[in-house]
Amino acid sequence: MVALSERRWRTLERWSPALFLLGGGGVITHAVVQGIEAFTAVTPPPDVFVAVGHLLAVAGLLGLAPRLVDEQPWLGRAGAALTAVAVTAWSVVTAGQVLTAAGVVESLSAVLPGAFFVGVLVVTLLAYALVGTAALRIGSQPALDGLLVLAPAVLLAVLLGKAVLVGVTAADGAVLGAGLGLSMVALGRRLRTWPGVAAAPSPAGAASG
Repeated sequence: MVALSERRWRTLERWSPALFLLGGGGVITHAVVQGIEAFTAVTPPPDVFVAVGHLLAVAGLLGLAPRLVDEQPWLGRAGAALTAVAVTAWSVVTAGQVLTAAGVVESLSAVLPGAFFVGVLVVTLLAYALVGTAALRIGSQPALDGLLVLAPAVLLAVLLGKAVLVGVTAADGAVLGAGLGLSMVALGRRLRTWPGVAAAPSPAGAASG
C-alpha cells in the first residue's frame, strides 16, 4: 500500500509541469473572456475556464509535495494538506460552473455561497505561500523556483484585497487573471528542469499519446 501510494505521488510529481501549463492556459483564457466583457460590447462565452485552470494548477502544486516533504517536512506536509483542500474545493467550483454552463442551475451563486469562494481563494493563497516558502528553503534549488511558486499567492492576495476593499471588476479579472495564468505557465516551464519531473510529458505529448 505504501509503495502504491509512493508511485502515485511520483507520477503526479512528473505531471506537475504539464498540469501547470494546462492550468495556466485555462486561467489565461478566463482573462481573455473577462477582457471581452470589460472592453467590448460582445457577449463573452460561458466562462468555465477559471475553475478548470485553477484546479489543474493546484493539482500540479500537489505534485511538488513528495520532494518538499523529503527536504522540508513541516512546511511540505502543511502545504500538501492545504493544497489537497484546494484541489477538493476547486473540483466543487468546477462542477458548479459546468452545471451552470449546461443550464442545470441558474447561476453558480445559487448553489455556492459567496463565502465559499472567499474560502477557496484563501486556502489556495495559503497553499501557494507554504509550498513556495518550502521551495525557497531548499538549498539545492535556485531561489527563482520558490519565487515562481509564491507569485500566484501574491496575485491572489491582490485579488482578495481588491474584492474586500473596492470590489473586483471584469477589467481586474482580465489583468489579474492574465498575471496568474502567465505565472502558472512560467512555473510549469521552470519545473521541467526539476530532478524527478524532467521526464514528464508535455501537454502536446500527452494529447498525442
